[in-house]
Amino acid sequence: GQEVRFIYSIAPTRILDSSARVLSNKRAPWAAGHVRGGSQAIPFGPGWLAVCHEHVGVGKARYYLHRFVWLDRTGALRRISAPFNLVRSGVEFVAGLAWHPDGKRLVMSFGVGDGESWIGCFPAADLPAILMTPVLTTETSGAAAKVPEPRAGSRPSAMNRSEAPGVTASSPQSASMSGNVIYWRQRDPIQNMGDYLSELFVLRVAAAPLVRYSRIRLIGSVLSNFIIEQDFDAGAGQPGALVGYWGCGLRDEDPIRADLRARCRFHGVRGPLTRDHLGLPADTPLGDPALLLPLLHTPRSVPTLAGRTICVPHINDDTSDRLLLAGTGADVVVRSAVPRSIEALLETIDAIAAAEFVLAGALHAAIIACAYQRPFAYYDSGNIDLPFKWRDFSASVNIPTEFVRTVTEGLRTWETQIAPALRRPGLAPILTVFPGEIRPGLLAQATAWDEASAAQG
Repeated sequence: GQEVRFIYSIAPTRILDSSARVLSNKRAPWAAGHVRGGSQAIPFGPGWLAVCHEHVGVGKARYYLHRFVWLDRTGALRRISAPFNLVRSGVEFVAGLAWHPDGKRLVMSFGVGDGESWIGCFPAADLPAILMTPVLTTETSGAAAKVPEPRAGSRPSAMNRSEAPGVTASSPQSASMSGNVIYWRQRDPIQNMGDYLSELFVLRVAAAPLVRYSRIRLIGSVLSNFIIEQDFDAGAGQPGALVGYWGCGLRDEDPIRADLRARCRFHGVRGPLTRDHLGLPADTPLGDPALLLPLLHTPRSVPTLAGRTICVPHINDDTSDRLLLAGTGADVVVRSAVPRSIEALLETIDAIAAAEFVLAGALHAAIIACAYQRPFAYYDSGNIDLPFKWRDFSASVNIPTEFVRTVTEGLRTWETQIAPALRRPGLAPILTVFPGEIRPGLLAQATAWDEASAAQG
């Protein structure tokens, strides 16, 4: 007596009957038009659960990633998981999903590499915690709006390693893509290059407004008691609200107070020193988010910097260009203070990526050089800003924390100490714990990048 229904697309969520008539057509709260079909939808709580996929081509290779999606009883997309692999990166395709006879597990059938047939089984109770709650749209927001819960359960560690959400729906003021993201000098006409990368991540990583927490930081040496207190104050009016940090690092070795720590959620950290001082698990993803820049921006040619060495002083270093050039032996000074413009930020990134060598007094100048595989060394201006953060990043890429005064010393340090030891962390783990929905295909690109880097040794 039951009629067959077909889910034609995820975004918009379009459901057809057996005669291909459209029964419902609902706008999705995510940019999920790239998500394609896979399994059938099965009853799950007060709605329907299915497995879908997305794919991206990198050269001749094709990479598939899967997502759980959950529709409510009206056929509206309400929850979606982070992307994941089942066995290994490459070609995978889920064909079926069903309840196990014990009623506690789900069974999934899938193919690997277009040549292997697999069946997997996993606890159903793990699903609700990895199904992310969407941003409420103008159609669903309001006093009566409520996103239904699929079913109570615990979070698995394999498919989504990020912390449980602290804010499950947007507030009316969180309408922009930036959502609840904050960073140093946020409203100033002159920005600090490293902190201002937050806006680039919003534009080129996030696929939906970032409202998972009352406040979110996407980069920087911001883990300290006084900054965390400020973040909580900025989120005033939301008692018990959490603050999220993606790839951030401690400013120094001072411990974070227990009462503050209880309301923080760490989505990876910058380096192993931060991880160990916070007492996070050994498998916590490590790496500064700026290492992702090659996936987000292809640097443009800067002919005036070809074959040239540059010095990038700290934003608070007011030494004149003339004295910097004379003291360091660099050919050009590139400032880490940039106008509040994405184009100005990209031009600075282009300059660093084009240089023959980067003498970095700003940590993110070194990180950007590292990301684009340009030779670099740390600049000793006589005033090292937050020594802990330099040691933390150095440990994340396996290099010594050595500071030099001149380009000549820096080139020698690069050749003898940095280049032989340098080991960049994988990009995919950093993206996996992003505190929000990421753009289509980005994780697959990161996976391909990591595999290519591993192949190069």
